Amino acid sequence: MYLYSASGSLFTEDVLLNRIAEKLRISFSDQMNRNVSPGEFNAWRSSLQSFAHVLSHFHWQMLALCWKCSCRSPPNAWTAS
Repeated sequence: MYLYSASGSLFTEDVLLNRIAEKLRISFSDQMNRNVSPGEFNAWRSSLQSFAHVLSHFHWQMLALCWKCSCRSPPNAWTAS
């Protein structure tokens, strides 16, 4: 069962705008035909905010790494003979 599917940037936006837990609640209710508890709803909100922060941090580290790699010429082992 999938409750949510989106790109990383849309996921981060949904979290930052506090839409993620509500989207999950609606999807859960539609698929399971029952309501989610307030505790579960709050757990989604707080844990997914933390996860979005990790993804955002990882994204910027990867961009920095790619930039560093593109600024250097490859080592001799990488070049074709």
